[in-house]
Amino acid sequence: ELQEDAPKLWNFAAKFSSLGFERVVFEFYNANKQYYKLLTPPRAYWESLREYLDGTGGYAIAWNHQVRTGDYKAAELTFDILASAELNSAANQTTLLSLAKLSQLASGTPISELNEEREQKLYLRDAQRSLRAVFDHTDDDAVPASTDELITRLLDAAHGTEDIQAGDSLRLAVDLYTNTSWLRTELENRDILQTIWHRILSLEQWSDLASAVQRGDIDDAALQENVQGSLLFSVGMDAKEITDALPVNVFLSVVNSLYGEDAAAVRVLADAFDLLYRIKGASPPDLSSLVASETMDEEPAE
Repeated sequence: ELQEDAPKLWNFAAKFSSLGFERVVFEFYNANKQYYKLLTPPRAYWESLREYLDGTGGYAIAWNHQVRTGDYKAAELTFDILASAELNSAANQTTLLSLAKLSQLASGTPISELNEEREQKLYLRDAQRSLRAVFDHTDDDAVPASTDELITRLLDAAHGTEDIQAGDSLRLAVDLYTNTSWLRTELENRDILQTIWHRILSLEQWSDLASAVQRGDIDDAALQENVQGSLLFSVGMDAKEITDALPVNVFLSVVNSLYGEDAAAVRVLADAFDLLYRIKGASPPDLSSLVASETMDEEPAE
């Protein structure tokens, strides 16, 4: 009977306001799943309802009240919390993140000041949807995938498949890394970049190219043509910011792990790296110590 008599309940709330009776009303509607009535109290109880929902962790319904009362900053936070808790559906997570973004815009935040971390989460979800369309030929929903999972799939297709051309997956991997870097720690970012560039530099025969240079089989023009036609160069040129996509510490680590015993290959790669940075308009790092250490390794023992 009381479920159909909202005025009577609010009259009780007004009569016993000093005792906080409105909370009893909230509890009653919540327990009986009368969410519309719970979320539409008289204006005098809006603040009390906000406190009640905050105190009970009712995020799944709290956003209704926040949007209805124009509390868009609170709604933004609620949608972000719900998105982080959504572990079963990439589509639902995308919807919640988008609602958080809309709430931020509704609060008066300029587009230029939108939450960058949320933007990158949306980019990740969009990338997952696109890659499932390419590799799995489906637009069905799926569990939200991590950047690591998507990049691993792209690197596995480095040689090309019937769905993607050789090399394209590597460019997509770097792009995905660059546009999701706020979602990981500095150490995690370094590990991912090293994995990507290790794959890129291991796919081509830099030692053979360096040996050809040493034998005099190719001149400087031919060497530069080979360098500029390499995956290192094409992927690097497509990167938004080369200093972010291939920082010097990552380059040095990968080159040492792959070609640490091949001084000639190291020199060719160092020159290629220098040229790439110059063409991209970045200040080339000093790699003389790397080349010098490799040259010393070449010197015969007396």
